[in-house]
Amino acid sequence: MEFTRILNGVASRCLSFGEVSQYSTTSPEYLILVVPGNPGLIEYYRDFMSELYLLLRNHFPSKKISVLGISHGGHQIEGIEAPFPSVSENPQLYDLYGQIKAKEELIRSLLETTKIILIGHSIGCKMLLEVLKTLPEELQARVVKSYMLFPTVERMRETPNGRRLWSILPYYPYGAYLFLPFFLLPGFIQRFLLYLYFFVRSPPPCISNATLQLFNKDVYLRILFLAKTELTFVNELDVDTLKRFCKKIYFYFGTTDGWCPVSYVHGMVDRIPELQYEICSRGFEHAFVIKNSKEMAGVLFPKIKDDIDGSDMQ
Repeated sequence: MEFTRILNGVASRCLSFGEVSQYSTTSPEYLILVVPGNPGLIEYYRDFMSELYLLLRNHFPSKKISVLGISHGGHQIEGIEAPFPSVSENPQLYDLYGQIKAKEELIRSLLETTKIILIGHSIGCKMLLEVLKTLPEELQARVVKSYMLFPTVERMRETPNGRRLWSILPYYPYGAYLFLPFFLLPGFIQRFLLYLYFFVRSPPPCISNATLQLFNKDVYLRILFLAKTELTFVNELDVDTLKRFCKKIYFYFGTTDGWCPVSYVHGMVDRIPELQYEICSRGFEHAFVIKNSKEMAGVLFPKIKDDIDGSDMQ
């Protein structure tokens, strides 16, 4: 099910599997909340979320378990009728901390009625870390676990991908005019261009459907504005927060991740020996949703199953 929530003053598109919708009158026993990377369109995660929900539902047929994903405000526009405030006049709504505030608003409301397992991807991991440390203790206790997939939680500008992106970000407003002819193309031509681009990789339909929404000047500007604030503000590792919540956090790192080099992993483990983590041995890319959504769900399923079993025993 898809629906829209207004969070921190901006419309965010939600995707849910299970008991959660804007019309829900009852709450699930456990809610798995997915927070995306950037671009923050939850449509990219449809197959991942669907597979994870099916695995959990089949294993726990008598439990009310839902999987909910939330887009970053202003990134996913399909199905949203509400107007979006402009980036130039309201930058605080679309920067990193504006997006964090939106996730905090959502998570606080959900934790009032259910236990939550958090899943962050890329910059979504940083957002969840910031939310965790702002929650009061009674709500923190209802967070069962937080999974950080291919995290970007430190020194983003110094990573290989960060250096490349930072070099062109000063010119990103002009890119909107450079790509304007593509934004104005008829939909069938945009789809054909995407077909050519993805021809070899053959991604699932949700990837093409999400990418089509990037052919929009305003979406383009919001995504790159968020990226600029990520590279500006994600600097030193928040060691204190990671140590404080180390029992609730599990990291899943890549081996060839241009946003989180293996040297960052080793440095993190050196500073936080008790860190719970895994280095991917399956060859998943940072953008795992393009080729390995179902496989990533399969990796997380036994861990989340154990989390739910352990929580039930408490």
